[in-house]
Amino acid sequence: MSLAIAPAWIQAITACAGLVGLVVYCVETRKIRVESLRQGAASRRPFLVLHLLRPELNDGELVLENQGHGPAYEVTWRRGYRHADFGNGETGFLGCIAVGWYVHLRYHGTKRFSVASGDSAFYAEYQDAAGKRYWTEVVVGNNSEIDRVTTGDL
Repeated sequence: MSLAIAPAWIQAITACAGLVGLVVYCVETRKIRVESLRQGAASRRPFLVLHLLRPELNDGELVLENQGHGPAYEVTWRRGYRHADFGNGETGFLGCIAVGWYVHLRYHGTKRFSVASGDSAFYAEYQDAAGKRYWTEVVVGNNSEIDRVTTGDL
């Protein structure tokens, strides 16, 4: 029996099955495309880390380093926790930090940001080349060591 002489209901079922297969293929292809774009963006994401430049000193100076795979733009930072006000005056704007570079944290022009000054937390916001915004929060314990680092998307 050839398809040309098959009953109309068999031709309709075959056409519907082909259409369902095409829709499933398109949906799965879109999922692959979206995941590929997400992984590509993640591979170029900046990641800012706060650490002591000279940990052997009690007043070791804190530096902010970009350990990610893309530059961090529009970097702003402040002393304090993520949900605290920016209004305490101890804030800074760094502009851009290239991959592998670090900057000394200063506020009010020349005053250095250090763990010996009784800081309990540090917060920074920054964005990648595509404009996606991120944040990093570092909590410093009573022993002047970094206790916790959390990061996320804005």
